[in-house]
Amino acid sequence: MKLSVRYFAMFTEVTGTSNEILEFEGTNIMQLKKVINDLHPELSRKGMMVAVNERYSDDSTILAEGDTVAIFPPVSGG
Repeated sequence: MKLSVRYFAMFTEVTGTSNEILEFEGTNIMQLKKVINDLHPELSRKGMMVAVNERYSDDSTILAEGDTVAIFPPVSGG
């Protein structure tokens, strides 16, 4: 399936892009994170938050053809 992956904040600098289309053969976020870490190994040392179609998602979220996946660093606040 094809997914649109969008990177935000420092991840744009680390990956060298803010958006890429990935051909993905897995089914969930955990598998997608592995693919992204293989493509961009420098991300494997950083925490990663994920939203699918503008909804925060966990590793078990099932992906579908054409989903837009946002990848961004963890945020903290007070």
